[in-house]
Amino acid sequence: QAPPPTKAPTNAPTPVVPTITPPTSPSNYYLLEKGVASECPSAADAVIEEECLAAAYSVGGQLNLPDWLNVIDFQNFVPCGCFLWFNDDGSMLVDYNTATTGCVAEPRAQMICKSQAPPPTKAPTNAPTPVVPTITPPTSPSNYYLLEKGVASECPSAADAVIEEECLAAAYSVGGQLNL
Repeated sequence: QAPPPTKAPTNAPTPVVPTITPPTSPSNYYLLEKGVASECPSAADAVIEEECLAAAYSVGGQLNLPDWLNVIDFQNFVPCGCFLWFNDDGSMLVDYNTATTGCVAEPRAQMICKSQAPPPTKAPTNAPTPVVPTITPPTSPSNYYLLEKGVASECPSAADAVIEEECLAAAYSVGGQLNL
């Protein structure tokens, strides 16, 4: 029997269909846009001091966050409550402002709030659900893509690792929604 005919080469890349994997640990925490709020909106709950660091890791675990909470009492300078602080040198802090008046939206601060609706719960299972890497296709023409957080320690064999000189450009290309 004859082998199947060979297809002519094309310049178009083979489209990658992403696999949608629901989060393994639902969270009620979410980030507001950077610099737009002085406190959480009325449709949300403020994150309490005792939950602030865990909330920051829940919503920003892919960021280089410190392992400690910076508790402050400032009026007329920063938001009230729990927020991420973006330093000019690129480092970040997880801050909790105990002030309840004089809250200010600050361009370097990103509020962490808590949804009032509990996340949907999944029925318990006896076996863990296998995690399959999810590829997030780029929104602009680019050869870069993100893998699902925490499921791989290196790029798959079908992909090239990003070289150091291209790393920042790749991060901006695929992570624009992360306020880099």
